[in-house]
Amino acid sequence: MEKETLQAISKKANEINKSNGWGVMKNYKRFMALTISELSEMLEADRKDRWSRNIIMDCIKDNTDPLYSMTLSEAHNYISDSKVFKNWFELTVKDTVEDELADVVIRIVSCLASLELPIEDEDRGLFPATRERMKEQTVAENVYDLTKLLMDCDVREFQNRSTIIRLCNIAYLCIDYANSLGIDIVWHINTKLKYNETRSYHHGGKKY
Repeated sequence: MEKETLQAISKKANEINKSNGWGVMKNYKRFMALTISELSEMLEADRKDRWSRNIIMDCIKDNTDPLYSMTLSEAHNYISDSKVFKNWFELTVKDTVEDELADVVIRIVSCLASLELPIEDEDRGLFPATRERMKEQTVAENVYDLTKLLMDCDVREFQNRSTIIRLCNIAYLCIDYANSLGIDIVWHINTKLKYNETRSYHHGGKKY
């Protein structure tokens, strides 16, 4: 993914967060905890074998209702109808491995945008061993590795360029991992952002 694409995603994600009542993320430990929670939700989705591509294929095979038998590309035709789209998303995409992996990227870049911090270029020389391992490891093992990379960030120096570069490259690492799994992560990110636009203030009463 190009840096410009990630910048556009970060800007859009931050704008949606603002409209949903979320302010600037100044509590960096909370940010880390929330990002790690997305990884934990990804692990739970895998434990339940909840993959969007499998759910969609099952719907196509078993359901005659066109709402529940849309492919990912066909779903774009329904995005203009927010109610139809929301129902489809919650059935086939929400809380899946793909959705939670997209949430990790969204969480990182939206936090940087809220703090008016830049999106840095991908540095493929960063985390080379992890990058190679992730292509072969299970979801659980990769959740562990990504969590460790986040935990190694120094929250006391959160706004230093070295920490920003590290966070951005963790996001790029997630994107590379998605690509290795054949996941259209840009589609999932943009579709999750579209879903977030339909959500209520503070997502129905969450404290943070």
